[in-house]
Amino acid sequence: MYRTREELDAAWEMVEQRKQKLEERRQSLYNGTFTNQIDLLGQKVGQLQQEKQLLEERCDVLQRDNDRVYAGHRGLEEEINFLKYRISALDGLHESVVQGTGIHDGSLKKYKCMYPFERIEILPRGEVYTCCSSYVKHNYYIGNFYEQSFDEIWNSERALKMRYSVSNGNFEYCMENCKWLHKDNIENGTDTASTNPIVLRTEQDNVDSWRECYTEKMPRFITLTCDETCNLRCPTCRSTAKALKKADAEILYERLEDVLRPMLRDCELLGALGCGDLFASYALTKFYATLTAEEFPKLKLYIITNLQLLTPEKWEELGNLHAIPIRFGVSVDAVNEETYKLNRRGGDWKRLLENLSFLREWRKREDNNIEFLCLHFVVQENNFRQVEDFARFGEEYGADTVEFQRLGNWGTFSDEEFAWRNVLNPNHELHEEAVTCLRNVMEKEWKVKIVQNIL
Repeated sequence: MYRTREELDAAWEMVEQRKQKLEERRQSLYNGTFTNQIDLLGQKVGQLQQEKQLLEERCDVLQRDNDRVYAGHRGLEEEINFLKYRISALDGLHESVVQGTGIHDGSLKKYKCMYPFERIEILPRGEVYTCCSSYVKHNYYIGNFYEQSFDEIWNSERALKMRYSVSNGNFEYCMENCKWLHKDNIENGTDTASTNPIVLRTEQDNVDSWRECYTEKMPRFITLTCDETCNLRCPTCRSTAKALKKADAEILYERLEDVLRPMLRDCELLGALGCGDLFASYALTKFYATLTAEEFPKLKLYIITNLQLLTPEKWEELGNLHAIPIRFGVSVDAVNEETYKLNRRGGDWKRLLENLSFLREWRKREDNNIEFLCLHFVVQENNFRQVEDFARFGEEYGADTVEFQRLGNWGTFSDEEFAWRNVLNPNHELHEEAVTCLRNVMEKEWKVKIVQNIL
């Protein structure tokens, strides 16, 4: 007990001092722990920043690789394979022209091809051809869609020389595999979605120089092969998925609006998409969604597609196209699910049949605008025995034409693999059987027209 007030005050002061020391000690301990926590967090943040930098560097690497793929650039092995194939094709063209064999034996002298006067095809890097690039001399494009005006392209020196070659019936720049120059197709017609350009020559076609082959007429036929974007990875076309990145797709769309749209006023047939799929392409679906019969009354459309994405719902979204006559070319390459999975990687057989059934039913309507349907079949080792069944398949789904095509090498096959797949090569052990299968189809009568550039 404290006897006096002074003792009580002294004791209270001691308590306050002790309390102050305890508070200082608590604060010191708190600050120390907090500092340690800050240090630990700082170290963690540093680690995360390093990881972020590594991830960003990795993303940059992946983006550059992605951009390369999106731009349609092939890997080194694919590029080498493609160039080997095209070199062999150039050798074959040279030999044919020099020795006067095949389509260069003089038998086509009375004919002329109208395509160099009426048609252009635009490739992914902007190269402009007057025909399918696989039907003419490798790299013989007449200009570039991204780098030149249309006037510079349309009457370039190369364009004039190509016109001169087809005007005199020599076809020096044309390859043996051109379906238009195939004897049966000249004599009997092709009944394909594209107009046959081979006509008889007249006196007016006898010109003395390529410089006389200038034309002011705009193209009647335009084919867009300018976007490799596709929902499938078919081995005949590519070894990896390809899609144009958004920025490049916008550039393409703007170019289509600025350069192509004015040309459509005189265009009679606009085709797409030979190197991808129209319904997978952002730029082309956006552009096609703006086309109307009112703005382009002459225009017809030719759509090449794997048909996987053209569902009834997608067809309704493109209602603006329902008043425009449309021709369809559908790539199939099989008559059953097993072969379809091999040749159309990523495709769904059931969905294909459903969408073909939809087109067949649509064509029965009074307001039908699908005036032509062609089913495509690239003949190769794993499907050549199915050619007769494919003709029946075409009849079942109401096709107008079934087209059998030669296999080409766009760089996706090595020399060995292409040699095995290409049963139409006379040196192949299955060549005679493959040719017999095709002849049997051609000799029979069908409701569907059979077109081929093989026999």
